[in-house]
Amino acid sequence: INRGLVMQMGKGFELTGLEGQDIIELLQAAFKRKGIKVHISAIVNDSVGTFVANAYKDQNTIVSVILGTGTNASCICQTTSITKHKFPKDSPEYMIVNTEWGIMGNDFLPRTKYDKILDLQSNKPGFQPFEKMVSGLYLGELVRLAMVDYVKNFGLFDGILPSGLEIPYNFTTKHMSDIG
Repeated sequence: INRGLVMQMGKGFELTGLEGQDIIELLQAAFKRKGIKVHISAIVNDSVGTFVANAYKDQNTIVSVILGTGTNASCICQTTSITKHKFPKDSPEYMIVNTEWGIMGNDFLPRTKYDKILDLQSNKPGFQPFEKMVSGLYLGELVRLAMVDYVKNFGLFDGILPSGLEIPYNFTTKHMSDIG
């Protein structure tokens, strides 16, 4: 739980030259350079952290879901139901599983033409398809793509594109919320 390799990231983040390195070693070295005395005991992401925080209050917690800039979920599973890994006999009966569900979907989720356009125009086409379909970072852009299409091809707004809608990501999910 206190080791992890840097992998490719979504939402426009790039960690050039760091992929495959141990994030704990990188962080500990950075803390040491800055004179910060920190020892990292575990790596958790937002969905696992949310799960643990709520389970501290309610031991009946079985799932956590993140629906924000990105999306993810964690759930509790019996270790015997996890078949990709052989656990030692003295392993706990249950464990928290980070699903990373944002990366799923390329092979089975139905996608609109706007989902496909957004994905192709992203810095990592094909990466995190579900996240691009439902997350706060992308919902406004999906609506903007649809509005541009409907203005150009179906006469929305009398065929006149409102100022600013020609700029990618200029119509945000917050704008959607403000309208609603």
